[in-house]
Parts: sequence; structure tokens; C-alpha cells
Amino acid sequence: MVEQEAHLTDNVLLSLLNDEIVLDSDAEAHLRHCSRCQARLQEMMELHASLSKLLYRATCPAPETLEDYWAGRLPAAEEKVVRSHVNRCPFCQDELRTLQARSGNAPEEWVSFATDSVPLIRATLIQTVTLPATWAIRGDTDRAQSWLYKSDRYDVLLTLEKNSEPAGNYLLAVQVMPQGKAGVVEGKVYLYKQRRVVNIISLNSAGFCVLPVVGNGVYQLTVHLQEVAIGGISITVEKPPL
Repeated sequence: MVEQEAHLTDNVLLSLLNDEIVLDSDAEAHLRHCSRCQARLQEMMELHASLSKLLYRATCPAPETLEDYWAGRLPAAEEKVVRSHVNRCPFCQDELRTLQARSGNAPEEWVSFATDSVPLIRATLIQTVTLPATWAIRGDTDRAQSWLYKSDRYDVLLTLEKNSEPAGNYLLAVQVMPQGKAGVVEGKVYLYKQRRVVNIISLNSAGFCVLPVVGNGVYQLTVHLQEVAIGGISITVEKPPL
């Protein structure tokens, strides 16, 4: 009786397909001459390609979510989930590197404006509200849109209203409020658009300032105080406040 040559097992072929092993000389010679093992390996390759196409990055965050994570705009709970995924996902890590290379700048939380000696804390969006005219910057509009951000030390209230002159521009009021205490707030507000600083203005002693906002788009802010910098603040200007 002629002894039949043993074929390569599916586990061996799968490990070979995933680059987990290197065949020894005997197994390599067998695969080179065995049409059955070649056909089985080809079948596995086609199945692998089909599944990879179907499930490619199925568990990755959406591109918009990944960009918001990169720019520091996600709520704390969602940011924690995305960070955990990014730490173990080479695809998302590559995408983040592409974002950084394409922008030419890191997001505001990664940029230092003489703040190396102070800690950076992240603010979280608590609510978006439409305020009556008496809360508006000038008091002569029907409504003003506001965003309330909270950090572990300060609250930051942003109030946006349309500026009549010139047309298409807005005014953004920034109020920085210490939590649990009153006192003088000294610092500056940096306004960004597309990762570039478009305005810098000092807060008054009450922690208040008004910045012009030109045109629609996504804006980020960082508040630089004497003892801390506050990041993770952004607004999207799409149309005049209702």
C-alpha cells in the first residue's frame, strides 16, 4: 500500500495567510507541488479578502468622530471610549497622524502659548440654550445662542449673536466664572478656526470679553489663565442665532 502524503491543515494554512508562521522546507515543498493545498489556500485568501472588505474598520469611530477626538471636542465619556479604541487600533492611529500632517498644526490642546508651567484642564459642554434679549451682548436682538461649558474649576459661558455691521459677522461673548468662589479672573482667550489662531483678547477683571467672529464654520477656544489653561471648547456657526 502506498502511504498518502499528509496535507497541510487548515490551521497551518490560516497561520500562513496571517503571516504568523514561516513554513519549513518540507511544508514549503509540499505546498509548491500540492494542487489540493494550493486550492484550499486560495479559497481561504478569497474568503479573507471578502470578510476584510465587508468588516473593514467596522468597529472604528466615524471619521467625523475621530476628527472631533483629535481636536478635543468630544464629551469626556465619549472621548474615553474613543481613546481606548485608538490605543489598540493601528488604522485609527494612522488616520490621526494623517490629520496632524494635513493640518500642519496640532489642535489647541497640544499647542503651548507660554502655558508649559500651568496644567491644562478640559471643559465639557453641559447645555445649549437660547437666551432672551436681555442676556444678549448688546441687548438689541430678539435671541442669542449660548453654550455652557464646565471644567473642574471654571464654568465658561459663550454667547453668540449676529452683528449687523458688517453683514455675515457675529459677536461672541466669553464669560469665565470660577466655581465656588468670587474674585478677579486674569487671562486671555485664544480663538481658532481650522487650527489657526484668528484672534486673541484679554479678559477683563470680571472674566468677560467679546470677540468678533467672521463667517460660518467650526471655532475652538482656549482660555489661558494664570494658574490653568482651559481647552476642549468649540462652537459651530452655521446660521444666525434664532
